[in-house]
Formats: sequence, structure tokens, C-alpha cells
Amino acid sequence: MPKPTTTETTPQATQHLIPPGGHGNSTVNPAHILSHLADRPIKIAGPPLLTLTPGNPFGADGYMYFPEKLYSDPTQNTVLMGPGDIGVVEFTAPADAAYGVVCTYGGYQAGMSLIGPWGVVISFNVDYRRDTSAVALWLAGKGDKLFFQMSNNSGAVIFHSVQIFRI
Repeated sequence: MPKPTTTETTPQATQHLIPPGGHGNSTVNPAHILSHLADRPIKIAGPPLLTLTPGNPFGADGYMYFPEKLYSDPTQNTVLMGPGDIGVVEFTAPADAAYGVVCTYGGYQAGMSLIGPWGVVISFNVDYRRDTSAVALWLAGKGDKLFFQMSNNSGAVIFHSVQIFRI
């Protein structure tokens, strides 16, 4: 059973999280970090079902937006989030399954919270030279809507992507 709230601070080995035209210094391994969150081995069933970036905020099963006007760098496919800034994501589950939500970001002493049906997940990036992620697990039925908020809780967050995996 997934934990409702957790903290993850350790960057992991590179795997899926380099969006097309996006950042190249991601150090997040989604299977490893989701396994840590769930206290059991997690196997990801293929590539992400949904990848949302500042340059590509819409997908077949979901979208994201930032209610405040935030600085966006189209050459790096990033958004700079100051303390208290938020982004919102909606996703429709294509099947009865468990899903892993991975929000990748960077920044010096940056922190990100994911607030959704799982409660609050808090993540901090302790190494400005590497990206890290806030992650959450969601159990859904086919057609269920996931609506969650990403919130900067400290420092300057350089937001890269949200990815949703079937696990």
C-alpha cells in the first residue's frame, strides 16, 4: 500500500526523464524512486503514458497549466517557479491500474510539493547540479480523473516535466 505522505531527497540514475528538446542533466530513475515510495519493488510498464513540459503542456489524456504568469524559457523547455508558485495537472486514467506520477525539477535548495489524492508529497533538491523529482502513487479505475497541484515550497524551482507511468 502506498504511503500517503513521504519525502524523497536522493537523485538516482538517469532513465526516462529527458523530454524531447528538454533538459539533459536528469538523474532520476522512476522505477527506483517509486519503489522507495511504495516500500516494495515497482516495475514500470513501458514508457510514460503522459509527458507534459512547458513547451508541450497538452497530451491525449491530460494537461497542465500555471495559473500565475511565470518566467518560461522556451530554449530550455523550463518554467522558473518562485516560492508559493503553483502548477496544476489533470490526467484521465486509461485503465484500472496503479500510476506513478513523477515531477522533475532542478534548482539550488529548491523544494517541490505534490498535493493530490495521495496527500502531500514533499521533495527537496540538495544538489543544484542535478535534477530531482517529487513522486507519488495513484490507484485509479478506467476514466478516473486525477487532479493535482505542484507547488514550490522553497528556493527557485526550475520546472522541467511531469510524467505519468503505468505500474
